[in-house]
Amino acid sequence: MSEFEVRVITVDSFTQCRFGGNPAAIIPEASAIPQMYYPQIANEINLAQTAFVDEIEKDMYYIEFYTPNREINFSGHATIGAFYVLGRSGFIRPIESGKKLVHAKLKNGQILDVEIEYNNYEASLVSILSPEINFNNKYNDIINKESIRKVLKIKESDISSVIIGGSFQDDIFVTLKNKEVLDSLRVDPWGLKALNENTNTQGLYAMTEEIEKPKLHIYARYFSPLFGIMEEAATGSSGVVAGKIMLDKMKVDKIEIYQGQMMKRPAKIDIENRDGKIWLSGHSRLVMDGVMTI
Repeated sequence: MSEFEVRVITVDSFTQCRFGGNPAAIIPEASAIPQMYYPQIANEINLAQTAFVDEIEKDMYYIEFYTPNREINFSGHATIGAFYVLGRSGFIRPIESGKKLVHAKLKNGQILDVEIEYNNYEASLVSILSPEINFNNKYNDIINKESIRKVLKIKESDISSVIIGGSFQDDIFVTLKNKEVLDSLRVDPWGLKALNENTNTQGLYAMTEEIEKPKLHIYARYFSPLFGIMEEAATGSSGVVAGKIMLDKMKVDKIEIYQGQMMKRPAKIDIENRDGKIWLSGHSRLVMDGVMTI
């Protein structure tokens, strides 16, 4: 097969500052690329997630996600970044101002509503409507304060609650007493990987217990050694679940989640309850637009 070129656009999602947020690679017009190359392209780029996206009908975009070593069902930050790229680069027809509704179709057939906010024809904030969020307690014999204390290397009294839940995939959610405890976490990756394997969960999302005022925000960290992620700077798919937990607890409609501080890649994730529906929102920043030769 002769050589061909693949356009690769990288972004930092959930941030507006240099070297912040969670990096992702976006491959637009991906249907022109033989699918057998998707895993190898993602491995070569070697970012946490690579999104392959293309328009399949008006305002409907098919999207697949790969880590450097496997395909995954969904990535929140890569979806936010992908639709920012599509909106910014002209793949989606812009509007002068306001919100434009488009749709993402996942490999499993699921269709997500996506809003792109425009200002003077420039794409800015991207929002995703979360699917139904579910919680379960069938692994209470495995996931409890004692088992979590061991993998996070903290005291049991530092833990307020432990919950399993998810929208796109299940995670372990742990609320902690304060930010000092959150910052002190030293995760046992093998212990956490075993917990995830035994409970069919993807990772562990740790967050502060109370929403701080006046900004109405919490702090969070995310770990998924099962998927090769020792820590992630911004986690959209898990953040929307954490957001719902805190929205319900504090009886508010909006919160901000600050993540990535310990990695020196600050990120901000916005969660909003609109008429009982949970929306995940964030800004992105273009990093690179180039070509890979294959």
